[in-house]
Amino acid sequence: MPKGPESTDLVIDWLLPANPGDVCADTIERIKALPMFVIEQDGAACELNQQGIVQTFRPKGYLFRRSMPVGFPRVAA
Repeated sequence: MPKGPESTDLVIDWLLPANPGDVCADTIERIKALPMFVIEQDGAACELNQQGIVQTFRPKGYLFRRSMPVGFPRVAA
């Protein structure tokens, strides 16, 4: 949830068995491995986007150039 223009809280709900004693700790760690990797990658991408918003050397804050329209050749039907 956004806390301000430069800060966000991330809440992750894990849907695991109600009684984790039924599942060995190694299995739970393997279940969590991929989502944790994805969360870390998403966080890095969000951080990069945020840097583009608050750049000091570009007054408009663009990190990447704007996309230019791409013309595709027409194919005869």
